[in-house]
Amino acid sequence: MPTIFDNIDEKLLEGLKDALKVAERGDFCVGYFNLRGWRRITEEVDALSGQDGIPPCRLIVGMSTGVDRTVRRHYNHESEET
Repeated sequence: MPTIFDNIDEKLLEGLKDALKVAERGDFCVGYFNLRGWRRITEEVDALSGQDGIPPCRLIVGMSTGVDRTVRRHYNHESEET
């Protein structure tokens, strides 16, 4: 069963560090990114070796919007805020 990190009983930072210690690579997809948080796992990320020509760490950052909203914005010239 997957672990739910609520930062009360189960701490995300501790769980992430433990997982990275036994991993060969890390793939992360996040909505938001903060360098202060990243610095807390740099030692574990730097120790990753990668495999099969894939970089040891890949990071995708950003919230996506629906295709319909993107098309509407393009054709109606809506602002990015809407």
